[in-house]
Amino acid sequence: MSDRVIAHVQCSVNHTVHRITNIVFLLAVTLLFFSATSVAVADTPETVAPQVSANNTTVQHERPSNVSQPGDSRQVSQWLQQRLQSRLEGSAINISQGQYERASGALGSEYDSRFEQFVNVAGETDGSSDNQVAQTFNETQTEQNELANARSSYRDTYEDYQQAREDGNTSETRTLARELQNTSDRIETLNRSLTQNYATLENQTGIEAETGQTAIANVTRGLVRQQATVRNQTFVETALTVQTNRTAVAFDAPLMITGQIETVNGTAITNRTIPLTIADRTYRPRTDSTGRFTISYRPVGLSTNATTATVAYRPTGTSPYVGTTTAVAVNVTQVTPTLSATASPTSGGYGTTISTSVTVSVDGQPVPEAPVMSTLGSRTATETTNTAGQTTLRQSVPATLLTGEQPITVTQTRDAAAVGPATTTTNISVTETETDLTVTTTSTETRMTIRGRLTTEDGVGVGNQEITIEAGQTDRLAVTNETGWYRISVSNVSQVGDENTSVSVISRFDAAGMNLLSSAATTTATLPSSDISEGENSLLTSGSELRLLIFISGCVVLLLCGALLVIYWRRSGNTRASGPSSTSTDSIESQATTESSASESLFTTAQAALDAGDLTRATVASYGAVRNRISARGDLPTDLTHREFLEAADSYLDATESKAVSTLADAYERVMYAGTVDMEIANDAVSAASSFNSETDDR
Repeated sequence: MSDRVIAHVQCSVNHTVHRITNIVFLLAVTLLFFSATSVAVADTPETVAPQVSANNTTVQHERPSNVSQPGDSRQVSQWLQQRLQSRLEGSAINISQGQYERASGALGSEYDSRFEQFVNVAGETDGSSDNQVAQTFNETQTEQNELANARSSYRDTYEDYQQAREDGNTSETRTLARELQNTSDRIETLNRSLTQNYATLENQTGIEAETGQTAIANVTRGLVRQQATVRNQTFVETALTVQTNRTAVAFDAPLMITGQIETVNGTAITNRTIPLTIADRTYRPRTDSTGRFTISYRPVGLSTNATTATVAYRPTGTSPYVGTTTAVAVNVTQVTPTLSATASPTSGGYGTTISTSVTVSVDGQPVPEAPVMSTLGSRTATETTNTAGQTTLRQSVPATLLTGEQPITVTQTRDAAAVGPATTTTNISVTETETDLTVTTTSTETRMTIRGRLTTEDGVGVGNQEITIEAGQTDRLAVTNETGWYRISVSNVSQVGDENTSVSVISRFDAAGMNLLSSAATTTATLPSSDISEGENSLLTSGSELRLLIFISGCVVLLLCGALLVIYWRRSGNTRASGPSSTSTDSIESQATTESSASESLFTTAQAALDAGDLTRATVASYGAVRNRISARGDLPTDLTHREFLEAADSYLDATESKAVSTLADAYERVMYAGTVDMEIANDAVSAASSFNSETDDR
């Protein structure tokens, strides 16, 4: 047999031993982890099981990068800032190009994941600068998502507007044109805010943000011209002029405002009811034959510090006119209103709905649009008065409200407003309510589940109440959910003084300090017997001893694996110490050829999976193909994690390749730890992998 063949066989044997060692080592670590976890669980005191809502989900796996570890938090922070900034800019470019779904996708779950990591790191860095950066990143994400949605909505509404014009539907055309104007105004507001946010981020992080700012600016550049065309095609411009009898104004000393509304070419808008807003109040005066109107303005929420009040003509619906605004000078004096309140019914127990009727007035004049709040124990309700100065607030009697005479407090809470704060009370009589408590159990060899419900005598669930549970020698607390149900799981339940397989379970509700009455329930639970011998000489006399045995076995296997690894690496070291030979070089080239062939198959698989919509397979195959290709090029170990591989491969890659591999590692990590991947991520992974598909590895 030639030296070349012998060397090739030896290399294959070493490679096989290496793989077997890795597998045995992983099995040993798994066994050790399982046994250690079992011991830890056994030693952990039993706690009350949490109440979980039906729409809650559990985390599949903790991402390694989320775990706090010693290191350079500042460098990690900067890396995460660059990732977040890159996604913001990519999203901004998508919006400017009309790709609104992709724009929102770029700021979806992957952005949230990076942002969460950044918040965690920000808590470890010195000072508050990273916390301020986090706030700016969060605000920018929210506003940019809103911008993408608003721009998408404008596009869709504009298509409907064009269709309505073609169909000659005048009323629909005007209605849609107003929707377009409102959306356009919102887009311009978001544009200004986002431009400022990008400038703030650039100052906070030092990362250049010109690309994002330019893309955001492009979003409104054409929109402004388009909306001006819509306005000119659909509406008639208007002009509003107003005069007042003085500047001093109060709710009990109204301001007389006279005005005229006409088109910009001087044609009066005559004999019609027009919607006018004066600061915080809305009016609907009717114009005369010359377009004139008169309003008696009584301020309610206008700030006492205000020096002007805006008067706005805001036509709605199918009106052919465009709105306009002007302003008048004011000097506001505050007045104190009178509040009156009555409750119905005047008595009730837990859960009874109490309706409180409130009237707000000043010297007998009703105060409209006044915000009022009622408080009954721990419950509050808020409403706004109607044109008659009246409203009704409703709330139910809470359990913590003591029996007997109890007040309902009604307040008008604006401090620096034309109609100032005021308070009044009305009383109700709170009565006792009996309760009913149930308890049932289900048991296994190691655990008992206890559940039940707390209700009133009428069957109404009582939520957020503590239930005391005694099961044998075990005492626990549970808390009822919104509908009165509770549930806990306990272990190691035993009965005092005997070896009976049944225990008494008592559930108690203590209503001290409430308008509810206490209640209790009892049941007997049967515990299944264990099949494991409890004899004095039995090796497995308890679950703790079994877990201890597993733990010791894991340690032994781990030590054996360690010895095997030492022997293997010493042999590998001796082989390398003898210097490279032509035979070993040929062997490496042979292995590289095999892996390259496997890579080409994975490239094909990745593209086919993407075409078929199997995003997870496409992502994993793309990562595997490139990893095989680069591992063959650099003879990298096969047992590296995806992050270790990325670091080890960096010296073999140019800048373009490094970026592509980073994209693949991020996508692979997304699949492995989040369990899901979207079309954008999968497509980016396949595209990144394709740049390696045609290389010949001659370097």
